[in-house]
Amino acid sequence: MKKIDAGAEKILINAIALYREAVLLAENKAWSRALFLHQISMEECAKVDVLMGGATGLLMGHKVDFKKTG
Repeated sequence: MKKIDAGAEKILINAIALYREAVLLAENKAWSRALFLHQISMEECAKVDVLMGGATGLLMGHKVDFKKTG
């Protein structure tokens, strides 16, 4: 489970960085690029849901192939 936690943390760190860059772009009126980066940051957050779904499967005793989950 430590690897899952580490993976989730890396995903969230990347999502936060993308969001902050989107804010900078928006402040400079680069709307399209800001919206694009914001969308990508939300997609990064969705990866955590996929990862946690696999973790739940492991806790239930199922075999999980994380290479096929994303």
